[in-house]
Amino acid sequence: KLRMFHINNLIDEIKGMLDGKLMYMSRPEKVKRLNSVMEKMDDICFQPQLGIPDVFIWMISGTRRIAYHRIPINQIMYSKSKYGRGKHCGSTGSFFLKKPRSEDIGAHLTLNLWFGKFE
Repeated sequence: KLRMFHINNLIDEIKGMLDGKLMYMSRPEKVKRLNSVMEKMDDICFQPQLGIPDVFIWMISGTRRIAYHRIPINQIMYSKSKYGRGKHCGSTGSFFLKKPRSEDIGAHLTLNLWFGKFE
């Protein structure tokens, strides 16, 4: 509820700027006002790390970890809304696994990823 309150206030502020308040400001005032709006948007932005950790894909040989790839959970999370869905959710993606403590590529995987309820 608090997030929606802040979102509605931000929408009202943007509407006020579009209705003409921005037109009568000097250029530095406009930049300051727009930066303020952007900072407020960042503050109320969804932070997926709070509840669910990222997904790690490991290639293991015996007991050794050969290569890995980290995928932020918000990239594979499912949502009924197409705007809330992650960019890799339900689609085939190409991922390069890198070697631990190195930037060398250890493997290439093509995966279909999905995190969420299947209906």
